[in-house]
Amino acid sequence: GGRAREAAAAYTHVEGDSAGEIAEKVLAAHERGYRHVRVQVSVPGTDTYGTAPRDAAEARRRELRAGSWDSLAYLRHVPPVL
Repeated sequence: GGRAREAAAAYTHVEGDSAGEIAEKVLAAHERGYRHVRVQVSVPGTDTYGTAPRDAAEARRRELRAGSWDSLAYLRHVPPVL
């Protein structure tokens, strides 16, 4: 509290799987006053740390998958999104 409020940087977290979705969420965070935004990119078809399933069907698919992480899919998907 006090003077630290003016000086302490706070951040929020957004997630999405497309550049457009992420850009909208980052802009909305800026409109709420955040200057720092942590972005987590979801990779379709894989589990991604820090992202939530979009619906019950996706949550169930995540439970049934044998593998949960695909590094190559991540490396292909993330750079164009950023």
